[in-house]
Amino acid sequence: MMESATKEAAVNVFWGIQMCPVPDGCDARRVGPCIKRYLRELGYSGPITITAVDVLSDVPPKTLEAVFTTGISLYNGPLGLKDMSGCIRDCCDIHESPINIMAISSFPETISILRRGIAHFGFKLILANAETLSEILLVSEEDMCSETSESALWTCAVCKKFDGRDKQFHHASLFSRT
Repeated sequence: MMESATKEAAVNVFWGIQMCPVPDGCDARRVGPCIKRYLRELGYSGPITITAVDVLSDVPPKTLEAVFTTGISLYNGPLGLKDMSGCIRDCCDIHESPINIMAISSFPETISILRRGIAHFGFKLILANAETLSEILLVSEEDMCSETSESALWTCAVCKKFDGRDKQFHHASLFSRT
């Protein structure tokens, strides 16, 4: 069995943005920075990447634009949250050393698959659901968790546009079938 991930290892966050949406009244630009702050408070010190995984054409364009501008990558998949398991498996396959995986999902099938598979390979699983996401985002008004970030990555498994990187997200271009 592989060596277990430590809190110093990278954290890859996979967020089911439809089932665990940005709570009403919260600025979507706060999601990425607040998740990072939350993980730092839990003691995770490695690099953190966040990917929103779902059928993104069903997510309001303004929400997608807002999270994208803070460095959250977007993965548009035909199966929605079921694609999360595949993304996580792919992530585990490409990393040589154990990493930490945070799954923000309320989809029981995703959680069950992850619980069975991740620990066996030495990857630490951090689970969160819609309630946890709300708690992460409900911080005092003084702590707005605001930051800008590097450009994010978008991937569309539906329209076969992969690895787009742009400083500005264009919702229509992600879902065009050209």
